[in-house]
Amino acid sequence: MSGNVDFVLGPGPQDTLDHSLSWEVLAHTRRIVAVRSSHPLARKRNVTLADLSMVNWVTPRQGTLARVRLDNVFLHHALPSPKSAIQAYTTSATVVALVLQRDLVALFPRPLVKHELRLKQIKELRIDKKLFSAPVVLTQREPNRYPPACQELMAEIRKVCNEIGDTL
Repeated sequence: MSGNVDFVLGPGPQDTLDHSLSWEVLAHTRRIVAVRSSHPLARKRNVTLADLSMVNWVTPRQGTLARVRLDNVFLHHALPSPKSAIQAYTTSATVVALVLQRDLVALFPRPLVKHELRLKQIKELRIDKKLFSAPVVLTQREPNRYPPACQELMAEIRKVCNEIGDTL
């Protein structure tokens, strides 16, 4: 942060830390791992990370924090990174359409595929949901040195995150 921004609410850093900044984890987002209903993994009762490492994915773009986090889940379990059949800039309706048309795996925020899940066009795979969660972090340079309005906004953000817990 160059000092032009009071604070940032978003994903936290993966590995490197700027010690002039402070980070406060306020919540965690959870993505679901999903496939189209006719995908071979859709018939498995419990899917393993090893299963997921062997099939084609729509992955985040190489070099992005989202991609690093995805790859690290597999590396942490001594598995190869998922096979990236398609790299996407963002999880969008286009990614949903790709998963509906091809045997691909993708991570989705549940609200994005709520309709397809209800219609049983897409199936959420049974896997530990904590594996694919990411922190929502409040990053700031000088805690408690902001104007009252900014401090009140941060307090309200903390309150909302505390109320909704890890349901993002």
